[in-house]
Amino acid sequence: MLAYAALAALSEIVRRGSFEAAAAALGVTPSAISQRIKGLEERLGQVLIHRGPPATGTGTGLRLVQHLDQVRLLEQSLGS
Repeated sequence: MLAYAALAALSEIVRRGSFEAAAAALGVTPSAISQRIKGLEERLGQVLIHRGPPATGTGTGLRLVQHLDQVRLLEQSLGS
């Protein structure tokens, strides 16, 4: 199971182009964002972010962002 907090961090980095902007959007420190990404990359054994500037997702990173988007849509449909 993948941690939602880590996936949310990845998603915000890809959308906003930096660890700092992602941290501000999520209300956490840039260090927390960095730790979440590091843990996710270690767990998957792959680099997920090209650390720019701007920061961009790798192929795997972008697929994970798509996965999170799909999960969020499914969760929203359950609440409807």
